[in-house]
Amino acid sequence: MLGIMLNVNLTSCSKEDIAPDTEQGENNDGGEEGSDEGSEDEDEDEDEVVHPNVIPSDIPNNVIYYITSDNNIIDLDADDFGDAYIVSITYSSTDGYGTIEFTSEVTAIEICAFNYQRTLTYIAFPNSVTSIGAYAFSNCSGLKSVTIPNSVTSIGDNAFKYCSGLKSVTIPNSVTTIGDNAFWDCDGLTSVHISDIAAWCNIDFEDNNSNPLYYAHHLYLNGEEVKDLIIPNSVESIGDYAFCGCDGLTSVTIPNSVTSIGGDAFSGCDGLTSVTIGNGVTSIGRHAFAFCTGLNSIVVDNGNPIYDSRNNCNAIIETATNTLHFGCKTTIIPNSVTSIGHDAFSDCDGLTSVTIPNSVTSIGWDAFSGCHGLTSVTIGNGVTSIGDYAFSCCSGLTSVTIGNSVTSIGSQAFSYCTNLEDIYCYAEKVPYTDRYVFYESPISNATLRVPAASIRSYKATEPWSEFGRIFALTE
Repeated sequence: MLGIMLNVNLTSCSKEDIAPDTEQGENNDGGEEGSDEGSEDEDEDEDEVVHPNVIPSDIPNNVIYYITSDNNIIDLDADDFGDAYIVSITYSSTDGYGTIEFTSEVTAIEICAFNYQRTLTYIAFPNSVTSIGAYAFSNCSGLKSVTIPNSVTSIGDNAFKYCSGLKSVTIPNSVTTIGDNAFWDCDGLTSVHISDIAAWCNIDFEDNNSNPLYYAHHLYLNGEEVKDLIIPNSVESIGDYAFCGCDGLTSVTIPNSVTSIGGDAFSGCDGLTSVTIGNGVTSIGRHAFAFCTGLNSIVVDNGNPIYDSRNNCNAIIETATNTLHFGCKTTIIPNSVTSIGHDAFSDCDGLTSVTIPNSVTSIGWDAFSGCHGLTSVTIGNGVTSIGDYAFSCCSGLTSVTIGNSVTSIGSQAFSYCTNLEDIYCYAEKVPYTDRYVFYESPISNATLRVPAASIRSYKATEPWSEFGRIFALTE
């Protein structure tokens, strides 16, 4: 299997597993190069680089094995790997692999050790290696497979950045930290393999590009794709970005043992339809369930002291403050909610209309940004402020009704609403805004309806004055 193979028994590797690209293959039979008199299919007749079925499975602590696409020795700038120094680098076309030998056991793959080794297609480390340094394999675009033992606990910043040839990643249970942008632009990834959900939940991912799931989108537990995820009772916290981008997930059950859910923990899980949260969760990070476009069921256990999903509203509400923090396309905002939190519905494409009840006093920034399916919004009379970018990039939005208590509308709150046609604003005093509140929205072709006594004020105030038509409300 192509990809990063961690803790793989090398004796099980097939020729297909470790064979490099053959596009750069060369004739290795020792004969002379072909003459110009060859046929037009000369390139197709070149001997492919052939490698053995296996390389030694018992790797000495002072040796690294590798394969290149051109059967040539790699040229390393680095000479130290932990406390070990390179003695020799060899390559055998007959054996089909090369070796790097060191003065002592290899304890670390140092910073930039194999950076820009574009012919490198496969590499295997001994069990003495505990860390992979920053940029260790960055720009190794030909890298298809690497064996990392269970001894490795950390993968450094940008370690596999721009490794576009990687197809699959297997992360061993020993790994506890993965640094910034470790898998940046590894857009060839299609799967991530693990053997323990609890260990995976505890990995410290520095950002979303640290997690190979961001590109691979599919997680496999002991060879079987994870779809209906049940977090084990041994887990107390789910780390930041833990399942970010895992499109294969369809449901998540979080047990009572879990007390915290990290930021972006499940963001971008497009296939996720239902989430059940136990009574032990007391902290949920920002964007934990953002951009989950298929989500239609959210249930919080009735015994949870911090959060609730009252009245079967399909949302996560902070009980003490009555703030709705996370919603989905089927959410019905209860009359008891007083504020819509930041990013609460951001990028919820399935949301088509929303009524914000009079109980709400404020709408947070980015609360509904990127809800492309949203066509109409009714903001109740209790709302006094609308946050920055609150409805930005709602490209399907055609009609907005603003209640009579709104006094301020944040920057770009309705920017890039490219189909906006009608705004009904019941506020007699022109709400405070900056000039970019309707940025890149076609208000010159839209209609604004306001209280009759306030028409002159709206016509004299930017950006309201830029509406193509300003009429009096008839109600």
